[in-house]
Amino acid sequence: MDQSGTGKFGRIRPTVLLLTNLYNQHEAEDIYLSRRLREHFNVALSNPLDCEAIEDDADLILVRNTWPNFDYKEQIDEFKARVVRKGLLTYNPFTGKGDFRGKGYLVELYRLGYPVIPSADELGDLSDLPETDMFFAKPKYKCDNIETFSATREQLSSVWLKDYIIQPYIDFTCEISFYFIDGQFVYAFTTRRKVGDHDFTEYRPTEGDLAFARKFLEWDNMECGLQRVDACRTRDGMLQLVELEDLDPFLYLLRVSDTTREKMVDGIVKALHSRLGRAIR
Repeated sequence: MDQSGTGKFGRIRPTVLLLTNLYNQHEAEDIYLSRRLREHFNVALSNPLDCEAIEDDADLILVRNTWPNFDYKEQIDEFKARVVRKGLLTYNPFTGKGDFRGKGYLVELYRLGYPVIPSADELGDLSDLPETDMFFAKPKYKCDNIETFSATREQLSSVWLKDYIIQPYIDFTCEISFYFIDGQFVYAFTTRRKVGDHDFTEYRPTEGDLAFARKFLEWDNMECGLQRVDACRTRDGMLQLVELEDLDPFLYLLRVSDTTREKMVDGIVKALHSRLGRAIR
């Protein structure tokens, strides 16, 4: 943006390039969001694999539901590097330390003593995890339980686990997801099983719940962005981090109440304006 508050080339409204994957079977959310954003911005949609020809013309690149990124990890990594090299303005910024870089941070956080599901990425470190009859292994660079598997300690010793996270089975009562926009809490929901399209209930967190979630935002230390903190509540009532999504968290915009949906959209619009405003100072 220029100093007048208009977009590039003297446009009256700034242009937002919304990056999405309209072939991941969850395209409805980004189509809805793009329609709402057009009330405030010029909006262009593109897959991150196709955006190089138009990315320089955008005032801001909004990264939304581009997953499953692991299907084209090399190209996505090239895109990220190109954006950083050009100094293009993105939301979220490409500074996240959570899922933005894969799931290796879970091991780091566990070693630092954070309330995380105990995690290791080397067979030699299994002794650092709680005693259990069964472990759960998941890839660092995939999502939605793709290529995850269960195994005993003996079975793990006989398989190759490059780029995997190993965790003990956790007996939990529910999962809770907390959403934040630029560090401000917006809403939470809970499910009785793995986060997904079942048992979805909006949830009013306690101050203790929010303090738990904010620990990970403080660690992530992003200047702004949409972040989702996923946690499981164990049988003793404690919360443990499942993942910190700090690139393109699914928002469940079409599942939440009208009030929550408007709060989320308004928050995103204000955050984008704020990001654009800081860029011209």
